[in-house]
Amino acid sequence: MTRLQTMVDFLRPISSIMISIGDGGWKSAPNTNNSSDQIPTLKSFDVGADGKQIFAHYSVDTIDTLLTSLEARAKPVLKGKPALGVFIANNATVIERSIRNSDLQPLLQSRMGDVDKWRKTGAQLYTLAWREPSAHLLDVQYTNRGNRPPSGSAAAIDSAAILKGLSSKDKDSIKEKFRLFNASFDELVAKHKSLSMEKEVREMLGRQVQQMIEPLYGRFWDRYHEVDKGKGKAASRAYF
Repeated sequence: MTRLQTMVDFLRPISSIMISIGDGGWKSAPNTNNSSDQIPTLKSFDVGADGKQIFAHYSVDTIDTLLTSLEARAKPVLKGKPALGVFIANNATVIERSIRNSDLQPLLQSRMGDVDKWRKTGAQLYTLAWREPSAHLLDVQYTNRGNRPPSGSAAAIDSAAILKGLSSKDKDSIKEKFRLFNASFDELVAKHKSLSMEKEVREMLGRQVQQMIEPLYGRFWDRYHEVDKGKGKAASRAYF
């Protein structure tokens, strides 16, 4: 990123070089039949080309290659997809900051989505781990009971009335779901706090986890909190 920032300081001559190379020409394999110091002829220039735009394309390709290389190096070192996801998101965030805080900003403004897709990839890898606690909040085996209020009427839900219609086995199953959720949730929160994250990444991942867990938990708790007198709710609310 420092190299790209420095190249912007010499954008005029570099733009001429970029026009000579051609858009995407840096991806081509070197021609071994030509001398490495061959001087470009006028025929090699596209007089209508925009050197700044070509440099922007070069910068985006450089950044993509950088992040691809970092991901490849990290995979055998970092254990688990959440750690890898944080690593990718951290690097994408540092790169984005390097762009916004330099003269690269006006050149790459329209291509910031190419960097953001890496951060989203990192976030997706990170949130995979949160599927486990989410799974404990699913109660499809009860959704067809006639004494259950329809979904979306949380204000009218009477947890005690719902539990009266369930067998002892069902109640024990719900208690176990609360226990498993809290155990899994606490473990993931501890891991979340232990990972080194850029401020923006921590805030982004926190929001995504909240959006993923809170609706499920709120629905589950509204329906079944009377099974343990609300003991299950405190653990997750502390995180949100």
